Amino acid sequence: MLNGLKVGNEFLSPGWTNYKRHIQYQEYDITGMLQDSNVIDITVAPGWYSGDFGGNGRTKNYGDQTAVFAEIHIWYGDRKEIIRTDESWKWGVGQTLNSEIYHGETIDHRKQTLCEGEVVPFDIGERKLIAQQSPPVRIINELEARDLIHTPNGETVIDFGQNLSGFVELTIQGKEGMEVLISHGEVLDRDGNFYNGNLRTARAADKFICKEGLQRFRPRFTYHGFRYIKVEGLGTDPSLSWFKACVLSTDMEGTVEFSCSHPLINQLWSNINWGMDGNFVDIPTDCPQRDERLGWTGDAAAFIGTAAQLRDVYLFFRKWLKDLESEQSDEYGIPHIIPNILGERGGAAMWSDSATIIPWTLYQIYGDKEILELQYDSMKRWVDLMERQETPNHLRQTGYQFGDWLAMDTEQIAQWPYGATDPYFIASLFYAYSTQIVSKTAALLGYKKDARRYGELYGKIRKGIQEEYITRTGRLVCETQTACLLALRFDLVPEEHREKVKYRLIENIINHGKKLTTGFIGTPFALHVLTSIGAHDIAGDLLLNEEYPGWLYEVKKGATTIWERWDSMKPDGSFNESGMNSFNHYAFGSIGSWMIEQLAGIGFLEAGYKSIRLKPLFINGLTEVSARRETPYGTLSCSWKCTGGEILIQGSIPVNTTAELHLPEKEEVRHLGSGSFSFRYPTKTDLEQR
Repeated sequence: MLNGLKVGNEFLSPGWTNYKRHIQYQEYDITGMLQDSNVIDITVAPGWYSGDFGGNGRTKNYGDQTAVFAEIHIWYGDRKEIIRTDESWKWGVGQTLNSEIYHGETIDHRKQTLCEGEVVPFDIGERKLIAQQSPPVRIINELEARDLIHTPNGETVIDFGQNLSGFVELTIQGKEGMEVLISHGEVLDRDGNFYNGNLRTARAADKFICKEGLQRFRPRFTYHGFRYIKVEGLGTDPSLSWFKACVLSTDMEGTVEFSCSHPLINQLWSNINWGMDGNFVDIPTDCPQRDERLGWTGDAAAFIGTAAQLRDVYLFFRKWLKDLESEQSDEYGIPHIIPNILGERGGAAMWSDSATIIPWTLYQIYGDKEILELQYDSMKRWVDLMERQETPNHLRQTGYQFGDWLAMDTEQIAQWPYGATDPYFIASLFYAYSTQIVSKTAALLGYKKDARRYGELYGKIRKGIQEEYITRTGRLVCETQTACLLALRFDLVPEEHREKVKYRLIENIINHGKKLTTGFIGTPFALHVLTSIGAHDIAGDLLLNEEYPGWLYEVKKGATTIWERWDSMKPDGSFNESGMNSFNHYAFGSIGSWMIEQLAGIGFLEAGYKSIRLKPLFINGLTEVSARRETPYGTLSCSWKCTGGEILIQGSIPVNTTAELHLPEKEEVRHLGSGSFSFRYPTKTDLEQR
């Protein structure tokens, strides 16, 4: 604060990094804020560094002393003055009495800051101070309160109409000493009462203590995941105008727009976007509401294909991958969360394969080899560790595995969240996938020896998988949906057996009522694989399924974000009682990339969209789809409409790019240069039949 005003518009600075190695600093231009006499007030809170954070009673993860370093640089013509924090500064407790990320904040407007304490020097040791690496966390949206609810339990509840991450700003005509308590929750229970039982130990409540008169309360060092708030202490029904929900997220530019003729799918698209915004709060968190909010690597790997479509995430993930590499070890590999405060061993398939999957995906979307150059050593180290641990037939059959996390193909999903797919089959498939990525990366970067070595290793792993897990007649030893999907997606099935595996996959889906049973591992690949093997109609059925479990089932249950579990809310309105049930996740939102790349047909032939593939595909039940994407070369758009007996395809191609357009229902490809295009012709299909 400078002269009573907030400097900058960032929150939760300096951001969460591997504090054992480096801490970010921020720069602000305060020229217009300076006066003849100035008061500088810097408030610090425990946050990720020394707060109650990490679940299971973890606290003081990096240290027990909060500290601040600051310099003010003032230029007077040709003279420069630097004012530094040092022993001459004083400290005291201000109006923010306490603050914890999980538990909330207490603000007392009656208090005056009395800076009488002596400052104690703080040594950062070998840790480096580095400039801000990614876009900061800001208020990216503000929502007005929508409804005032009096619940059957007699609670006063306010609905903002949208599950979000952030905090509530309260403007109130207060009375001296009046205490207002705001508790946060994502859903109401099936009786219509306020519910926050899925928050576990997180209290997620802000307490505001009033002075006399009109005043505004706004937390600064905490955030919550919520749609509903329970308000206590007002003594009267509040006005909705007193409350505003401030949405916090890393401030990244949106890069994709999507809409279609189906309102439930449009809501699903909204849910995917809100789920991403709610969880990309400086790091890719797994949930914004309970006592967790950790950077689980598997969730990020599952969603990266969609994340890189929705937002400009390049700098965000470059910063996070820097922390990933700093936490990596040659003994345990990649930890399962980044930054790592759990002290657990890494090595689980897809979770640790984030070291290869995320840089490779970023390169494909943005066309910039820099991220591969920066992460190449990390990518190699992960594959080298798996090679050292492999079996004699080049399989990965060791260590803790998450399996197909939260899959629905076991009877007791709450007690056994790993799914029915053999976890070491999954691990071996991802070993092959990561090795292939490293081989391709080495070739792109000109490391011919490495490209050859890892290419040969990939061939050995592929052969080992086929000998161990595929019978001579083409049956997979494990024939779950996820097993079939991964084997096909990673091209690990011999060509002569692919049709049999395709058949088993489709048969499994049909036998489950045209519903998925996949978890975090299988779901990101499911619809892409189905489309690629000629079962696009099945993929469309899965998208349009409105019954449990399914994406549109969630929408019809009132979801405004993506759920953590397919059964977060059951058909009878009850909740999953496993103790791990977030209503704002993003892993299953990975369907977003398929919606852009297959329904709208926007893809690339060359990394970074220098060469573009437009191949929109129809499904029964949709008559219109429209999408636009910002590429490094400009705006790319494609839309289609199939009504009244004709098809209309139109869009635009950015400058300095070329595109091939595959016309739906025609065996015809048009080669296009930059500029607008439009094609109209008779249709063979009635898409309105559903």
